[in-house]
Amino acid sequence: MKAGTCNPRCLVLGGVGALMASLAELTAKGEVSTMLRVKEALATYMGLSIAPAYVMLLFIALGVVLTYASQVDDLKKSLYVGASIITIFLTIIPNGLPPSVGSNSSPGETGGTSWLFSPGVALAQPVAAAGDMGRIALRLHPRDGKPITAVLLTVRRAQDGSLLARSKLTPDRLEFPQPVGKYRLVIEVAGYRTTSRVVEVVADQTRTVSIELRPTWQPIQLQRFFRSN
Repeated sequence: MKAGTCNPRCLVLGGVGALMASLAELTAKGEVSTMLRVKEALATYMGLSIAPAYVMLLFIALGVVLTYASQVDDLKKSLYVGASIITIFLTIIPNGLPPSVGSNSSPGETGGTSWLFSPGVALAQPVAAAGDMGRIALRLHPRDGKPITAVLLTVRRAQDGSLLARSKLTPDRLEFPQPVGKYRLVIEVAGYRTTSRVVEVVADQTRTVSIELRPTWQPIQLQRFFRSN
């Protein structure tokens, strides 16, 4: 191959490799996948709230660019080079523990640098004085009347959408303390449409949020793919 040239088919396969790697990791890791972590980093550090679908398009474009820059002239190798874009982002995006729901520990007190968390375990939020705390009480009402076993609750700052907290909770643990402020709650339950609500927490008061859950055939991962908040 001549210097400065690249087989167009290799470029296409570089993009395909990035696409396949992104989808495979999203399916396997869900909310802790590289794609969603990049989305959160863009919202937190740059104030850009975009759907994961656009992050995937970025990965595909960078997979093509990386394949071209590597001057790969083998179709199989170009597929692997494109897929390696996920590994590159893994080394760039901060791998810290997200902040949390219903805990008064300071960020990082929960220990470690993994984004993984176990069901029912709240992650850490900033410390707030007793007089600066209120409570949020969620009341979930499935339209089909079926019982729910787990709720993934994400708390974001209402003003800019930055991630503040995330916990997987059981239905009997949907009331929790929260510092005074305005938040967007994102409620994800398997088998139901993802729902979000904006709530303002007032000191020494409990804000009750009633939500009707509507059944859907779409898995949570697919709903996340096109959602920007």
